[in-house]
Amino acid sequence: MVVKLLKNIITFAFITTALFNELIQYKMERTVFYFCLSFCVFINTNLFSQDTIKYSQTCYTKQTTIVALSSLPHDSIAAWQWDLNNDGVYNDAVGDTIVHFFLTVNSFPVTVKITPKPGNGNPYTITQNVIIDPLPQVNFFVNNLCQGVNATYISQSTISSGSITQYSWDFHNDGSGFGTGDTSYFNNGTAGTYQTKLTCTSNKSCSAIAVKTTQVYTAPQAAFSTSNVCLNNTATFINTTSLVPNLDLYNWNFGDGS
Repeated sequence: MVVKLLKNIITFAFITTALFNELIQYKMERTVFYFCLSFCVFINTNLFSQDTIKYSQTCYTKQTTIVALSSLPHDSIAAWQWDLNNDGVYNDAVGDTIVHFFLTVNSFPVTVKITPKPGNGNPYTITQNVIIDPLPQVNFFVNNLCQGVNATYISQSTISSGSITQYSWDFHNDGSGFGTGDTSYFNNGTAGTYQTKLTCTSNKSCSAIAVKTTQVYTAPQAAFSTSNVCLNNTATFINTTSLVPNLDLYNWNFGDGS
């Protein structure tokens, strides 16, 4: 409270919310007067911009930390009561800082009711929408899984809102080979079974992964045998290619257009 004296007129400028019970002393014509003021002044704290709710940016499946910020001093508040399901009842949590798990991706109106201690004002509420961001739905397929050649890894990942901004490939899920981008290429080297992992991250820093088993097949070693024949006689060509799993196509080219 600021007090200004002008002869026998006293003016006040209230700079806080409180119950004022002040003993005022001033001089008038060399005489000291004392009197006591006792009255209540309430300033609506909802008008103060520092009354707000802050929350941690949260991805689906993660817990959200929510904090109520009031213009009132912390020790002048008796209670913080929360309505987290928008039913108008403040019984979902208590305290100025809470942790809550939202079950779906959505924008949730969250309200806190702040009750000051006696003499510090009336109860009031603050509402803030808390946004839970989606995770990417990660999927991919692989083309040309043959030994010794580049395989093509193609992401088929999607997200319900926002965008996927980062693709991270671990081709053998062991830290030995990495790639980026929604399409990537990798030579697996030897034939065998590998675990391939794709991690996708959204523009809200929400990440999800998919791991698939990929089979790299042995490359066939093509070979054949034949014998010399006379003109207009039939030549016999014998396929001697080493058999490998899933080898089911042979393409002959005799060099004569047939």
